[in-house]
Amino acid sequence: MADRTSRVEPTDVPDALVIDLTEVRNAEELHRLLQRDLRFPYFYGRNWGPL
Repeated sequence: MADRTSRVEPTDVPDALVIDLTEVRNAEELHRLLQRDLRFPYFYGRNWGPL
């Protein structure tokens, strides 16, 4: 019998990710960039707690 609780690994995850921070000037811009590039959900609070 198969274990129905086993996790499915995502197939589109890169081995490495380079994020260009040269245009980031403050914490808000950094959070916005991380949310976009790391594909955080829309409800990400843009604060250090979730990281």
